[in-house]
Amino acid sequence: MYDPISPFDIPHIADLIGQRLSKKDAISCALVNKSFYAQFERWWLRSIRVWLYKDLLQYYPIPIPLGLELQEKFLKNRRYIRELDLLEPQKGELIEFIANKLSPCQLVSLRYSGIENDLPPKPILLLMDLIERNPALQTLDLRFFEGADLACIRIRLISTISVSPYLTTLRLWENMNIHYKDYLALLKRLPMTLQTFEIDWCIEEDVEVNEVVHFPDVDWPKVYPNLQNLSMDLNLYELEDILLFPFLRRCPSLEKLRITLCEGEIHDKFYPLIADVRVFPRLTNIDIQIENQSSSSRTPLVSGMEGRIKTFAMNGPVFQSPYNMCRRWGTTLEVIRIGWSSTIDGGDIELILTNCSKLKTFTVSTDINDHNEDQIRGQTGFWALTRGTYLEANKWVCMDLEHLEMTFMDVRAADPTILNRSFNQSMLEIQTVTGIHSIYYQIGRLTKLQHLRLRWSTVKKFQNRANLDMSIGSGLMHMEKLKELEILDVTCIQQVNIEQEEVEWMEENWPKLQRIKGLFAKNSRRHCRLSDQEHLCDEDADRVNRDESNDPMPIQWFRSQRSRLVIT
Repeated sequence: MYDPISPFDIPHIADLIGQRLSKKDAISCALVNKSFYAQFERWWLRSIRVWLYKDLLQYYPIPIPLGLELQEKFLKNRRYIRELDLLEPQKGELIEFIANKLSPCQLVSLRYSGIENDLPPKPILLLMDLIERNPALQTLDLRFFEGADLACIRIRLISTISVSPYLTTLRLWENMNIHYKDYLALLKRLPMTLQTFEIDWCIEEDVEVNEVVHFPDVDWPKVYPNLQNLSMDLNLYELEDILLFPFLRRCPSLEKLRITLCEGEIHDKFYPLIADVRVFPRLTNIDIQIENQSSSSRTPLVSGMEGRIKTFAMNGPVFQSPYNMCRRWGTTLEVIRIGWSSTIDGGDIELILTNCSKLKTFTVSTDINDHNEDQIRGQTGFWALTRGTYLEANKWVCMDLEHLEMTFMDVRAADPTILNRSFNQSMLEIQTVTGIHSIYYQIGRLTKLQHLRLRWSTVKKFQNRANLDMSIGSGLMHMEKLKELEILDVTCIQQVNIEQEEVEWMEENWPKLQRIKGLFAKNSRRHCRLSDQEHLCDEDADRVNRDESNDPMPIQWFRSQRSRLVIT
């Protein structure tokens, strides 16, 4: 009686199966079948991914010649290559060398990232040939920069993508203007298998309105059933009714949406669309980038997204009513990231922290370098949270918070009970008083916190005023319960009052603490000794060593006692 034969026992069939399996599935198959284990070891463990450019750098300086070592290494392993990454090749010889050496239907992933002086036409055509000969591609990532003549392959690329039966991830980045018809043709011919689509194509500005209005509306696909992640950077120029909205309405499975928009009337149509549960029943992650950051107007918050949104990111003017955002989304929001904003203040932050009970990540990364002093004066920022009544009246409810990033902002109109300022000195000094204890107390209640980052506004005229007192006497003891804290980051604080006693306290009370970033101010004597001691001359090194005896936190103490911590 013959033993049963598994498909994995036939090398040719096993090879065909292995080409279409993910690494996770291949590992499972290898654990239950000895024959497939041998195939798995040959496919995945030897050289599934060949970083040709990195390998080149190990042997050759720039510019890169095609030597015998590269040819032998590539030819020896070419049968096993499934994922090919071409990272910034200086010339087209690399593509010319490998284009005809790989077998058809061999690659499952192809990534190309160009540089400023990009490829001439011939290597671009060879790259296109390589894509066409591998219809089993699952991931395609192409990033072209200025200098590449892509007119010769753009139509071929769109045609090839449309007939790719296994393509699940597509990323296209092109630093040049294209005609909106090419953009439209790509959107209408995307494969039905696509799950992740990221595109950054700039549309030509000189689009005639008459041409757009009379452009015939060719048939769109009924739906893109598998598209879950979408990222689009758009300059629409009144083309949203032709490009954006018809495409979005055909993505019912969309879960993550990242989109860059211009200020304008598009908001009146865009926000009601994404809020329509009938169009996006699965949408849980929203990342909106407002390109025109000079505007200080707030975007109106639309209803209809209650109970669905888990991740919200905004880089631009924030919603008109943070209270309504918290009231409608507070029961489901887990991640909030707020970037540039000219209007968010401590009251908005307070509303978020006291209403969003399921919050796990909260970051406020304010960059106001380009703002004038009147705008800065109008912001209360983190200081608004240090009011004397805040500690007793309001408590943060986000007890599951794991990542917290907050920004301190300098405000001349701040409450005098919070800050004690001296205007008689050339450099304005800022000293916090008992109000800062409430911040430490509130942070200390977040027992699941793993990453804490405190930032100061990067406005140059106020950098010298940045002083954060994190001594034990200032209220650091309130954060004793942060047993899960792994990283403390105060990099953006110009001067931090943390000495040896505080570091010892942190190590004793925070058992999982691994790194303290920004402890030494960039202009301090201690930081110079830590970072630049290797480059000092003998005379300067001797002087530094003599000064260490008077330093409250000498370098030898860190090297001998703080083996567990990484302090920078």
